[in-house]
Amino acid sequence: MRYWRRGSYLWTLQTIHVEYDPSANQTTRLLRYDKWQDGTLCMTELHAFRLQHWNVPEFQNLLAEAGFTDILVTAGYRNAPTAGPGDRDWTFHATAPPVRPGRRRRHRGSGWAGSRELRE
Repeated sequence: MRYWRRGSYLWTLQTIHVEYDPSANQTTRLLRYDKWQDGTLCMTELHAFRLQHWNVPEFQNLLAEAGFTDILVTAGYRNAPTAGPGDRDWTFHATAPPVRPGRRRRHRGSGWAGSRELRE
């Protein structure tokens, strides 16, 4: 369980594993957020959260199919030349495909692409 304080409130986050679907290679979890004040529970929110798991070749192929080029995988938030099975965090670097004339590239907020958990 994680927790943090904001003002006079204590927030807690509990992650509950719901299921793993091996055929889709997806994990479903429930995220339970609780807001506390002076030891009293004020509010609870429950969010379903699905993760798609990819291995490196699968994700590289997905990027290539979407038109990305110059695909490079680095490890541990370093500019190491290669990532391996012993590395916990992998970063994918790629060049976006050119925008077709008359079309604009869509911006999706802060640039955070979302969570991806990778498997070996």
